[in-house]
Amino acid sequence: MARMTGWEALVQALQAEGVPYVFGLPGDGLHLYNAIHKLGGPEPVLVRHETSGAFMAMAYHRVSGKLAACYGCPGPGVTNLTTGVLEAFSGCTPMIAIGTRSPMSTTGMGAFQEGDHVSLMRPITKWAHTIEKPERAGWAVRRAVTIATSGQPGPVYLEFPGDTAWEEAEIPEYIPAATGGRPAPDPETITA
Repeated sequence: MARMTGWEALVQALQAEGVPYVFGLPGDGLHLYNAIHKLGGPEPVLVRHETSGAFMAMAYHRVSGKLAACYGCPGPGVTNLTTGVLEAFSGCTPMIAIGTRSPMSTTGMGAFQEGDHVSLMRPITKWAHTIEKPERAGWAVRRAVTIATSGQPGPVYLEFPGDTAWEEAEIPEYIPAATGGRPAPDPETITA
């Protein structure tokens, strides 16, 4: 176990899964990008609009076969991801969309640009989840990768509340997801 922040645990998990890029627009530098800089990857690819970040993550998977991520900051940053995430969902393309939401301490109090991102993403992803404790970041990434790449592939959404993401905790060692569980037809029915 190592002591680190939730963002650092999430970045470490992305590294272990071989995610080479995060396409996004930082907004508040204290979010995901400080942890990426500190740990040395995945490589951030800055975009002019979050929608293009989602499309870039989808396109990267289509040409490379590797899972990529996109990022949106609270409020409009996450809502701007939805067009690209919906296209990935329609095109059965796996990717991880990452967002930040208002802090747990102010949830439901009408904080600046507060929105229910999980409810927004649920119909257009295979799984949408809020990481409420920093020590659960690894579990969430492992589950997200498994869901995104298993069965019919598709996008997943993970979000961190602003305050929880910066809490330090004892983070368990990350165990990469088992991927490649794609269904296949019965060979006997194909030949018949």
